[in-house]
Amino acid sequence: MYPDILAVQIMLSDGNISDAQGSVLEENNNSGTRGVVYGYDDHKIRIWGSKYAVFGASDGWGLFKDDTEGTARILAWKTNKQGRIFYKKITVSKSSKEESVLRFPRYFDLSNYLIKVQIKVPDGDNKNMIFQSVGSSIASGIKLFSGIVYVYTTTEILFWKPISYNGHMFFIGDVFGSEHYRQICDTVELHIEVYYLKSKGKSVDPCEDDSERHLHDMHRRFKNYKTMFQKRQEEMVCDKYLIPQHGAWFMSYNDMPTEPPTFLDCGTTHPIWLNGTIPTISEGVVHRTACKVGFMSYCDEEIPVKIKRCEKYTAYFLLPTKHCPEAYCFGIKKDPPLPQPVVKPSIYNENESRVDRLQFECYLIISSLNFAYYEVTWKWGTSSLTLKNESSQFSSLRLTDEHFKTLGVHITCTVKALHFEHDVLGLSATSDKFYAGLKFPEQIITIQKGEVVVIPYQLTVPLSCQMDTCGINVNVILKGTTKLNTCDGQLYAILRENNTIDVMPNNWNSTHNIEMKHIGRKGYGVKPSTFTVEIQVDLSNSNFIHHEHIPELHVQMELTPCNSNVAYCICGLVVRAGGDIFVIYLCGGKTIIKYGTCYDKILKVKRAKRNTKQYKITFPTGTEISANIFLHGGYGGTMNVEVRGSGDDKGQTQGLCGRMTGDTTNNMLIRGTNTTDNSGGSWSKYPTFSDSWRKV
Repeated sequence: MYPDILAVQIMLSDGNISDAQGSVLEENNNSGTRGVVYGYDDHKIRIWGSKYAVFGASDGWGLFKDDTEGTARILAWKTNKQGRIFYKKITVSKSSKEESVLRFPRYFDLSNYLIKVQIKVPDGDNKNMIFQSVGSSIASGIKLFSGIVYVYTTTEILFWKPISYNGHMFFIGDVFGSEHYRQICDTVELHIEVYYLKSKGKSVDPCEDDSERHLHDMHRRFKNYKTMFQKRQEEMVCDKYLIPQHGAWFMSYNDMPTEPPTFLDCGTTHPIWLNGTIPTISEGVVHRTACKVGFMSYCDEEIPVKIKRCEKYTAYFLLPTKHCPEAYCFGIKKDPPLPQPVVKPSIYNENESRVDRLQFECYLIISSLNFAYYEVTWKWGTSSLTLKNESSQFSSLRLTDEHFKTLGVHITCTVKALHFEHDVLGLSATSDKFYAGLKFPEQIITIQKGEVVVIPYQLTVPLSCQMDTCGINVNVILKGTTKLNTCDGQLYAILRENNTIDVMPNNWNSTHNIEMKHIGRKGYGVKPSTFTVEIQVDLSNSNFIHHEHIPELHVQMELTPCNSNVAYCICGLVVRAGGDIFVIYLCGGKTIIKYGTCYDKILKVKRAKRNTKQYKITFPTGTEISANIFLHGGYGGTMNVEVRGSGDDKGQTQGLCGRMTGDTTNNMLIRGTNTTDNSGGSWSKYPTFSDSWRKV
């Protein structure tokens, strides 16, 4: 059986005591790492001593003395978990993406609570052993180190894990314990516990006690909170284990109800109410009787309580209940209104893709709010999406381009704050409308005859792409019924100089301009003095949301016999991205290297500066195709071709490498099917596969 609290102390030769540690904060054979490390499981404790010294604080600490030996004193306590009021277990690793902030379910007064953070090793020579985490990093950038560093407040705990190549979640190496039970582990269980410590001594005035002790689940204890355990599947509140065995003072800003609640009120099955009156400040500590609501009576059991009215709150001395689920009630609690959220666009990256993606965050500061779950409903155009998660995962309730496909629409998000996962009712707040697309401050433009008008506009979402020349061109088209006739002249947009791109990734949120001009018709007078233009934005042909609109991407190769006709080598390569085609053709004595077409300007081709026979071709998704050419005099040539997929290719490809999921069984995927060609041997040509991809 694991002890609840354990400590290892080292009695040094001069009578001083040094605490052992739970992590190897550094190991460096050159500098001489010092200290003692310990871990324990349910039936033993292991202690590793440094081969240099069990204690030392030389160099930067200014103590030029080492203790090479000491006596270990082991202290262990077992509380039978009666004092433990919070426990959370999280699996963490160097590559995991868990939140580094864990919010406590309620406020913990640090003067009366012990907060423990430990790691448990899941496998290896130290399997199931528990080690202490550390409160500060001692060294980094050294040979090897380990440990999870943590800090905490009264409401949350923050932890940091090693992320560099020489840092580990757990590590015992050469310096400690003469290499016994040495181990490196990068996946551990993080155990977080909170223990209530009952103080001994003279009685304390509850109005002067700075501990500010609150009961657990105060947000569920109000009289009109009906526990719907069948729908919410939430645990009932029970004070049998939340209150110390001999009772304790608790503070509340809401008074106990003096009228009986009903069955299943106050977040429990049997609520407890005050069968009496709340005292005044002048009365001091008074004795009252509380009643437990039963199946057949409003006072199925009487419970003694002590109450003292303070200036800012009321203090209650409460005893633990005899059974579960039974709990004390406290007034009617009203949560403050939610702040209004804000829709914020940004870009993100997943699967180490070379192409960033568009997302929208429903931004709301929730650190000061006390809700366990949040639900976010997104609405744009005629579409909607509802997401729900724990408060620690609020940032994950985003609208991404997995669902959002079209620019030029207004977006809103509505946040609903819930105390429990299956709550139906909760506080809610809705953001203002956010227009995603090209925004023109003025929709109606007036142009004086013969003059130029500057029309400002702005892109409201970030633009990100890999190509050096990518961006957005804004084209102006005059269409629809016009009142201009031969006497009125013409309106037209002034063209950009040198065919430049209007919006680039580095200036997407800047204000850009379109210039329109009126020209009178020669030989005629112009009757109107002003002309009115209505601006309408059409993004239906935009390929900004690349999931839907990236054109077809192809890599085609032609083979020729080589090496005395015992093998096949690549002599032709055609790479296509939409309307862009790049060709390298060396078959039959020919040498053709050129762009076949270049309509969309999304295919990027670079030739190496030093070796002009090397080409790198890049798709807009980040996929790279490298070609290394070998010319054979007047007989054409061959080439080596290498295709390096991006994160966007996973599961989206067809052909030679299948779906690029790492599963080689779907290689040689026949075009337009989920079937592979298994007919070929090591020297066969896989005719079914080849014919399906052949371009005639």
